[in-house]
Amino acid sequence: MVFPDGISLVYVEALEDDGLHNFTNELKQAGIPANIESRPNPGPQACVEWLMPTAIFAGISAGFLNEIGKDIYQSVKAKLADLTTKTMQKPRIEPVMHGSKGKQASDNPYSSAFSIYSEAKMNRRFKLLIPRYSADVDYNKAVYAYLDFLRDYNSGLISELDIGLDLSKVNHLHTILVFFNETTNCIEWVDHVPAHVRKGKKLS
Repeated sequence: MVFPDGISLVYVEALEDDGLHNFTNELKQAGIPANIESRPNPGPQACVEWLMPTAIFAGISAGFLNEIGKDIYQSVKAKLADLTTKTMQKPRIEPVMHGSKGKQASDNPYSSAFSIYSEAKMNRRFKLLIPRYSADVDYNKAVYAYLDFLRDYNSGLISELDIGLDLSKVNHLHTILVFFNETTNCIEWVDHVPAHVRKGKKLS
């Protein structure tokens, strides 16, 4: 997944919304490269839920945050955090996920509606998992922390080890899942493979 320079917004056709277009238009007016596109409803899929593309997602091109000035960077953070909060406040967009026997998968704490992707090294990408809607979740804080993490990562100030991921022990990852830990106020890696399966193995 390679994103055009700047910020990309991708959504399923059924979720066409003026707010999504307003977001990209505001970025463009601020001189920030941005584009928006729709994709057909994918229908039923068989995949690890956290790895599936969400109904709406924002994509950030590699190194983009490190190429812009402080004022534009702060504007990107504010606008993307605002989009995240407003999107999560719309309960109608949360897709219904089902388990292997048609049972609703209600134990997933993360949204299937919205996420943020960004390019990483070695053809990998990060995916920020967004908690399902709750008035207690500070979505602004999560987005700000994630963008700060990306900037530091692309500057070489931090690595995967700083978020708890040792790539010498966990290889063949194409998508690196991360979340905002409200206790530590840090971005951390989350493994989509159960610990009892991962133990002693190198799995993707």
